[in-house]
Amino acid sequence: MRESIRQRDSGRWSGRTSGGVYSVARHPAPMLAALAALAVSGCAKPSVSDLDAYQVVPMDRVVPYPAEEERAKRVLEVVVVDRPADGLDEASLLESRAQLRTGLEKIVAFYGAAVVARSQPGFEGVRTDRPGMTFDGIEPELVTGGDHAVSARFTTHRHQSVYAKPLKMPWQSEADVAEKPGTCTHTAQVAFDVQLVEKTWEDLLQRSYLLTHRAEQENKDLDQACTIAPVTVATLFETAIAEALGCLELPLGTRISPRGHVLAHRKSREGESHIYQVSLGAEQGVDPGEPIEIRRVERSENADGREVRTEKVIATGVATDQITAQASWIAVNPDDVRAPILEGDVVRRHFQKDLIENLTGPSCKQILTER
Repeated sequence: MRESIRQRDSGRWSGRTSGGVYSVARHPAPMLAALAALAVSGCAKPSVSDLDAYQVVPMDRVVPYPAEEERAKRVLEVVVVDRPADGLDEASLLESRAQLRTGLEKIVAFYGAAVVARSQPGFEGVRTDRPGMTFDGIEPELVTGGDHAVSARFTTHRHQSVYAKPLKMPWQSEADVAEKPGTCTHTAQVAFDVQLVEKTWEDLLQRSYLLTHRAEQENKDLDQACTIAPVTVATLFETAIAEALGCLELPLGTRISPRGHVLAHRKSREGESHIYQVSLGAEQGVDPGEPIEIRRVERSENADGREVRTEKVIATGVATDQITAQASWIAVNPDDVRAPILEGDVVRRHFQKDLIENLTGPSCKQILTER
């Protein structure tokens, strides 16, 4: 998977630019300003050498309070499967399906979820977690297990070639123009939707992602039929799918990343420093200095009578050096808290897209729709 996603590391003062490593020595003024701003905002790696020096602060609880099973379940078990592509030739989709499925598995694993029955290298069939699902004559591999499923299907998979005649200058004859190459524009267009489903006694759709993208290549050619090698067409489809998946990394990855809860609150004796214990630790990938989001879960009921849970970020803390296998203490600036933090609030690791990728990559607003 492309290294387009990186965790924000407040303690690392180098990054990559088109000219190489950006360091304090080469550009002291901007970096010193950034260091000063970081110190003011309190985002530098906090050190908590003595927890006993912090006073225990009684906490109110969220209602309803998460059940013991929910609090113990930090890492999701996710199976990645296919869904039938209505109206498309399933046999022609096998290579693209394999790329899409493998890409989704990499996203799931990168963001800390456990991939159930990962695809074997070279497998170009179809996989499903639902017995009896048909794929236009292709026998699917049945995959069981997991508490969540990420399922994908193609809705568009099309290659098109358009020939444009060369420009005729006033002094040129038709015979002269006929000897000039025209322009062949080859377009591979894909559209696919990805669903995140919680597998309970009744499958609960948590989120749908609709992605539409195309990859183009222009060639100068005398052949008005725009004949192109199959391997080139395959490369165009591969590019379109890979760029679309790049837009899905953060939205999907954030939802399947390890999920913990706020456990306790302490403050320094002067009351200026506040730290919170959360149930995410080293085994869930937490490092000192890493941002951790605190989220408030809001419950509602849709028109079908099903419960709907949404999360909104109410604060972002920074992991201190007090980290164990299953828990950590994070420092939170009280000025940045948008609602009172309660025992039982949800916590997740914070990820962000690389700045260079944001500036140079495709426009995800045009590619991705969430619902």
